[in-house]
Amino acid sequence: DAYFYTNPQTGAKTCNVASVTDFWDGNLTLFEQNTTQESIFEKVSVMTYSTMEPVDRSVVLGQWETQDGSQDGKIVFAKSFPMRIDLPASERVTLAFEEDAIKRVQRLNSEWARQDGNDYRVDLFAQSSFPSEFERVIIVDLPLLVVVFTVMTTFCCFVFYRRDPIKSQSMLGCGAVICIFLSILSGYGLMFIVGVPFTSLTPMLPFIMFGIGLDDAFIIMGSYTAQDPKKDIITRIDDTIDDIGASILVTTMTSTVAFGLGCSSSIPCVKWLCLYAFPVILIDFLYQITFFIALIVLDDRRAKAGRRDIFWWRFVDDADRPEDQDDDEPSQNFAVKFMRAYVDFLLDPIIRVLVIILFGFVAVMMAFSTMRLTQAFKFTDVIPSDSYVTRFLDRSDEYSKSTFVRPNIVFRDLDFGDPQVREGIHKYVDEFVAMNEISEKPAFFWLRDFDFFINATSPVLDGYTFQWQLE
Repeated sequence: DAYFYTNPQTGAKTCNVASVTDFWDGNLTLFEQNTTQESIFEKVSVMTYSTMEPVDRSVVLGQWETQDGSQDGKIVFAKSFPMRIDLPASERVTLAFEEDAIKRVQRLNSEWARQDGNDYRVDLFAQSSFPSEFERVIIVDLPLLVVVFTVMTTFCCFVFYRRDPIKSQSMLGCGAVICIFLSILSGYGLMFIVGVPFTSLTPMLPFIMFGIGLDDAFIIMGSYTAQDPKKDIITRIDDTIDDIGASILVTTMTSTVAFGLGCSSSIPCVKWLCLYAFPVILIDFLYQITFFIALIVLDDRRAKAGRRDIFWWRFVDDADRPEDQDDDEPSQNFAVKFMRAYVDFLLDPIIRVLVIILFGFVAVMMAFSTMRLTQAFKFTDVIPSDSYVTRFLDRSDEYSKSTFVRPNIVFRDLDFGDPQVREGIHKYVDEFVAMNEISEKPAFFWLRDFDFFINATSPVLDGYTFQWQLE
């Protein structure tokens, strides 16, 4: 039922199809009767169809070339015969038809791929391709979030691990990651209620948050561990917040203001990403100073009760604890040991000289690279790498001059009956086409076609007004 065009000769209802067979009035049998290359090129070299409709060569001929190099010269080469099918502007009918057509073509390509010696493939692009592929990239990346959550949980457990099963805080590392996860859920839920669109850029926010949020957790734990363990837990928490509270507040506000300013971006997807980011960062800060602090208190109670890390329901016997463990001294984790060794290495006089030389060399190379930086944007960078859209666009660049982006020039509020106005329009279009960025004349230019019609019918319409001639 997806049609909007009635064939005037047969009365059949069909879609408006643009293909090389249009030179033979859409008759495939007549096209196939032209068995020689010369006869085909002779036929496709005309600039108007039999219906007097102008020919847009880039639509029906791929990478075509003319004998004299001009735009309207005789065709001597064409790399492909593209086909375009126009569907009616009805989302209910068109989208359902496109979805079914895409599935059928992909199924056909899969069948052909399983056939030995069959190198044929059908590449297609539909109006709904980009929205559907944007949606698919979100779904495809969802398992990656599970991987990130698992990896960051493992990392935090490793950082907070101690040999002493009582002083080990791996479970607290899990709580730090869960704190980030809850802040993301809260922020996303808030934005869903408000109605902020969820775009293909939004899924990158959890990766950012696991970095920003865990920074605060490590800073809090670093300060808390440095406090005197002989003090009661309330005093240690109070001293910790006094020590680093202002620091994490300032860093949080810095990130929030940066993403908040990003909300004023003129690029919608960037603006929506920032709208998701800045409330999530604020919520994460609130969870860090409430939820995560509460987890620290609970973990301290577990340790004082002599319960094992992770398996908190089990008590630890003295025989299970390391012999060299002093209860009055805070145990050092891997990160502390590594940083102390790194500082000792970095402060060596020879190493300091080498570091200065290395950074000077890197600064020069980065400055040189910056001068060679080029900016580009490809639509395929924001869709899945295995998308059929990527293959279509690659084949389109290889075999066709036509693009799915077709700009238009619209003249409004002009007196087209004034000959000087029409002459000015012609001059404007000619100057526009003369630009280096424009490779072809417009295939459809109503004023040019109108003048062609008037000249072809002269002197029959001479002496009549422009409005009468137009009607």
